[in-house]
Amino acid sequence: MDHVPESRTLGMRLLRLVSVALGAGCLALFGFLVLRFDRHAMWHGLVAISSVLPLLLALEVGRGGCELIATRALLGEEFARLPRLRFVRGQLLALCFDVVLPAGRAAAESSKALLYSRALGWPLAAAVGTALQLAVLSANALWVLVAYALSARWQLPQAVRAGLLTYAAATSALVLGVALFAAVPRVRGLCERVPSVHAALSRFAQILVSARASLLMALSAQLCSRVLQAWQLWAAALALGI
Repeated sequence: MDHVPESRTLGMRLLRLVSVALGAGCLALFGFLVLRFDRHAMWHGLVAISSVLPLLLALEVGRGGCELIATRALLGEEFARLPRLRFVRGQLLALCFDVVLPAGRAAAESSKALLYSRALGWPLAAAVGTALQLAVLSANALWVLVAYALSARWQLPQAVRAGLLTYAAATSALVLGVALFAAVPRVRGLCERVPSVHAALSRFAQILVSARASLLMALSAQLCSRVLQAWQLWAAALALGI
């Protein structure tokens, strides 16, 4: 098994504490919203989307399935070392963190890597989390480029079009920069003084070189996930008359 940093145990305890704290905070916030806002308006809103609620839930299950497919593809043969229940728990935990926390996607992948590291070792778990994060950013950039290509037909303001192009360029540069940092041995060697980081970057470099089909599968799954999310917003907006 890959070397696991000594801080992993502390990280797991912190992850449990954060999970409990977030759960309690979400329940408290929900109670606050119910008491603070117009409950009749909230009820009418729920009634308005009740007809599409099964569709929204089905699309959310589909999004979860896309995440499972992407993670499974990147794990490859190492998936056999990961208990199935922990695999599913990691996906559900990541989904919750993605919704609740600021910079939710990064927090989601970090929490999932911590949970998986006991079975897989920290370097592999962190490398897979990094690859998934970059797959999400790449999917975002690709769909934004599609939106930019259609923006003239939609007659969007120039400022909006410029914003789309800027986002796509910045996101693509970030993805390329992280990939090059990990792939170039000399650059990666700058992190040798932090063994856990260097080991994770080395495993990520292996994924870039030897698992291109898995990377493409992860990217395809994230592209599909974004389509399902767009359908969710479209269905909810129609139900609410927006």
